[in-house]
Amino acid sequence: MGVDGLTGLDKIRTETANQVYASAAQIMLFCCLNDILCSVANPENSLFWLYPDVVKVMQQVQDCSTSFHDCMHGGRGKKLTKWWANKDAYEPLECLCDGKHEHAQWNPIQEVQGLRFPTLRKLPILTCFVKGFWIWWYSMRSKEAQHSQKR
Repeated sequence: MGVDGLTGLDKIRTETANQVYASAAQIMLFCCLNDILCSVANPENSLFWLYPDVVKVMQQVQDCSTSFHDCMHGGRGKKLTKWWANKDAYEPLECLCDGKHEHAQWNPIQEVQGLRFPTLRKLPILTCFVKGFWIWWYSMRSKEAQHSQKR
């Protein structure tokens, strides 16, 4: 996938991205076929979601995609993230920006030490906690369902 006629670093970046996307699609399919929870998060507008192998996997399984603005889970920017999973593990995280707060600017700021990107930083503690909690919650719910089926 990419634009015809790319050369140099642009061609290498595109080919590398395609290899990563193809590998991710294989992992997604393997997990789906083996009933293993699998999830992928990427920006909503990422070319990843248009990669043919990824589209094929998403069409083959009943997936659950959740979208949310990072700012609603402790992030500083209004980045729209799509979180795909092969099970409904993350739907409670869906939340679009309510517009009741300010966002860090996307453009870099020139400082003495060099460029600083206000929205680029480690994941906030709240974001990590929320995502970790939902993984735990889903696994507990799945174990409970399996236990009740055995009765």
